Amino acid sequence: MAKPERFTRNTKLPGGSQISMRHRTGITLHEAAKRYFDGQGYGKNKKLPAVSALKQECAALLAGKKKLYSGYRELKDRSRKLLVAKGDADRMLDVGKNAAGHDDPLIQKRHISHDR
Repeated sequence: MAKPERFTRNTKLPGGSQISMRHRTGITLHEAAKRYFDGQGYGKNKKLPAVSALKQECAALLAGKKKLYSGYRELKDRSRKLLVAKGDADRMLDVGKNAAGHDDPLIQKRHISHDR
């Protein structure tokens, strides 16, 4: 990517390298943004979308997200309730318990080792 003439001209001025070092972060961000937008096809023939259009799109996406998230929350609550009910039923029926009374074999192993 070629540097703009103004940039190369300013670096040749006395103290110009200090100016470029002071503004290196901003220059680097500008160059990265230019590369991104050039890669997306924006430039001479294609203009960037208007801010108002971007805000409307963002608002529509957020509304969709809220709607989907409320459904997700309901499903998550239902799943949690089902897991609690399953755990209660397993405890009442002693399903999945082995000799030491634990579901996990590692817990059983630790339990046996503490009894010694």
